[in-house]
Amino acid sequence: EVGGDFYDFFFVDKDHLAVLIADVSGKGVPAALFMMSGRAIIRNQALLGMEPGEIFINSNVQLAENNKEGMFITAFLGIMDVNTGEMKFCNAGHNVPEKVTLQKHEKLVLYTDGVTEAVNTSMEMYMEPRLEDTLKNCCTKPVRETVEQITESVHTFADGAEQADDITILVVERV
Repeated sequence: EVGGDFYDFFFVDKDHLAVLIADVSGKGVPAALFMMSGRAIIRNQALLGMEPGEIFINSNVQLAENNKEGMFITAFLGIMDVNTGEMKFCNAGHNVPEKVTLQKHEKLVLYTDGVTEAVNTSMEMYMEPRLEDTLKNCCTKPVRETVEQITESVHTFADGAEQADDITILVVERV
């Protein structure tokens, strides 16, 4: 099966790292194709050196052209100055862009709703408090182990229940 979640990280220039995570509406091949277009458009806009909010505005205009199916992407884009840790970001469709500063060895954990909305055999959802509890045990762990621990926690919680949505996790640590 193919899904519509995606993540990306790349340098906009030598001092700025872009991190992107997104979820495309729908399923299957149409969602995957829309995802590929969205990723390419957002990446190309970011490489032009714009602010995250402006990147999403321009990307939205391009994605809306000839979009008769009404597909959409929810996304988070952060652009971090690797020297200072300052990250400007935009949460697509939500609040206006703000900024935050990551201190050395702090992590930013990004995830799609497939994590918090994963269900178990009793149809209970994983939810944010369970994710927060999992993250408390990851503070000093490397990025890869943090992702693995979140993934393992979700799968253990699901206890064999069928996965209803894509699960995408991106963890960035300022070193």
